[in-house]
Amino acid sequence: IVEGQLIPDKEKKELDVSMDLNLEVPSLKTVMSLIPESILKQGKDLTTKGSVSFHANIDGTYGNGKLPTAIASLSIKDGGIQYKDMPNKIDLIETEMLTFLDLSKKTSSFVEVNNFKLRGTSTNIVLRGKADNILDNAKIIAKANGTLDFATLAKTLPLKPGIDIMGIAEVDLDGMFYSNDIMNNDYGKIDAVGKLSLTDVKFSYKTDSLVFETTQSKAVFGQKQKSNALSTEESKVFGGVIDLSGLKLIAKNQLEATVDNVYLGFGSTPWKDSTQIANMKSTLRIKNAKVNLGDTIKGMIGNASAIINLNPSIEDKSIPAVHTEFYIDSTGVSTKGSFIGIKEGEYNFDLIRTGDKRWPATGYIAFNNLYAYSPLFPLLLKMPKTKVSVRPGLIELTDAKMEMGRSDIEVTGKLYDLEKTLLERKTLRAELTVNSDTIDVNELIKTLNEGVTLDEETMTELITNSDETVKTQDSTSMKTFVVPKGIDFTFESKLSKVLFGDMEIDDVHGLITVKDQNIHLANLQMKTMAANMATSLRYQAKDTTEASMDFDFELTDIDIANLVSLMPALDTLFPMATSFEGKVNFKMQGKSDLDANMGVVIPSLQTIARIEGFNLVVLDGETFSELSKMLMFKNKEKNIIDSLSFEMMVHGNEMEVFPSLVTVDRYKV
Repeated sequence: IVEGQLIPDKEKKELDVSMDLNLEVPSLKTVMSLIPESILKQGKDLTTKGSVSFHANIDGTYGNGKLPTAIASLSIKDGGIQYKDMPNKIDLIETEMLTFLDLSKKTSSFVEVNNFKLRGTSTNIVLRGKADNILDNAKIIAKANGTLDFATLAKTLPLKPGIDIMGIAEVDLDGMFYSNDIMNNDYGKIDAVGKLSLTDVKFSYKTDSLVFETTQSKAVFGQKQKSNALSTEESKVFGGVIDLSGLKLIAKNQLEATVDNVYLGFGSTPWKDSTQIANMKSTLRIKNAKVNLGDTIKGMIGNASAIINLNPSIEDKSIPAVHTEFYIDSTGVSTKGSFIGIKEGEYNFDLIRTGDKRWPATGYIAFNNLYAYSPLFPLLLKMPKTKVSVRPGLIELTDAKMEMGRSDIEVTGKLYDLEKTLLERKTLRAELTVNSDTIDVNELIKTLNEGVTLDEETMTELITNSDETVKTQDSTSMKTFVVPKGIDFTFESKLSKVLFGDMEIDDVHGLITVKDQNIHLANLQMKTMAANMATSLRYQAKDTTEASMDFDFELTDIDIANLVSLMPALDTLFPMATSFEGKVNFKMQGKSDLDANMGVVIPSLQTIARIEGFNLVVLDGETFSELSKMLMFKNKEKNIIDSLSFEMMVHGNEMEVFPSLVTVDRYKV
């Protein structure tokens, strides 16, 4: 029933409000009808007892930034509930509730519950509490005591089909906290004494696929008035233990989590200065946890232990600082085709919250084995024992070893702004020194083009068995590849052996830059086919069907047959090269397109080249013999050209040979 008046003031554009609301049928039936039908069957025969009164008042002015105040009260005395055909009943339900709301915040708004009592078969609960200043920094005081048997409750209330509840909850708890302390992560200021336990509890709601289970969970809280456990001076210490076993949580198709055990022990020292962050020390242990977030993210933890200490920062006592140490025997996370797994990992971090509520970290991460896989670089990465130092915006590696298929590298250097790369898709920048025994370029390129598929079973095996490997198909066929986006890497390289096509290249050292989807080799030195080689090269590919490169090659003292093997295009450009045997010096500079098999597209080739050699043997002996007789060579026995030097320019299918010099016997041509 609504009674009252609304008086408009057209000149001020305001509305004076004075209204009273009273419950039309003051009985528990009316209250029970307010429970949604998705939880409780409505329309069943219900017998109630006791008196119910509800009154609300809205009073004040609305308009021009003004808002009326509202006050509401609910009183239930000597109430009782009995549903027909239900074996149990609620013998007593009582409460006194009062709410005051002032949206203008001129006075403090609050909610007060005075002695809510619920008593039935195997159930006896008493609650009371108050929340002051609920529109700002709410101060919440609450006290709960009693036992609640969910199985008997299910035999008391006609729950909707599909809702199953069971288990026992026991509570004896008295606590106080401020809402801002929760928002500001200042958990050390929560003040509570008492205990809470759940035994064989299960909530299941099939309609919305909601499940919560625990075999045994308990929380115990206490205080000591004088203690120096957390500070040099004796002070009041609040602490407790939360121990959860046999946890299972399912929320529709978005979340599924199971944990064998979670243990948290903590202690805190609240300061008299309410603006200062409280000291808090805690210990955390986790055993066998698995989490699935829909079909996107899957994670697991074997056994883990941690200490987490919260203190005020040195510069500003109102800003929280965290020191945390963590050890884990095995963990793994997979998402959208990517995967990372760690065996015997640990970290040690110090974090201070910034103004934008981020937590930049300083410390280190160490592990015995790490496995990672990503579609961005789809080859299984394995890292044996490694320690990584972390600072805000910087990750430092020292002799970090990595294995990727048949390739191995040892990395020392720095990675910049990894957080921005992951969260804001910024370019990942790195300056690294790379040493390696073997780099299989063929396998790396094949992986970039085709990838390796890791199923969930393989991922699990990798975590539990450090000797597990993933095999890739052996192939020495070269294919063009696209350099991934978002990378700006500089490598100072020293590689003992590189497999490239059918070649084995030794002692590679020099500068390699990967940036803007380009690979740039700057004066890279190496040995190949018993020859020294210096090269500068820039490679770029828009897709896997075509690529381009700018190049500058210089080889010294290389067998001419090996030169043709190294650069097959020479056989087309200089057919005469196959008619000689011996060592030459070769230099070539230019640019060309590449086909899908990394072959030079001759029509696109633009280059200038120079070959010089000494004491070359002519393989066509009969022709050489006729020339030696005709020209009356002094040495008619050996098919030798004393020296050969010529330069040429190539434009596609055309070659221009510049004036060159050939010395044979006593002749110079």
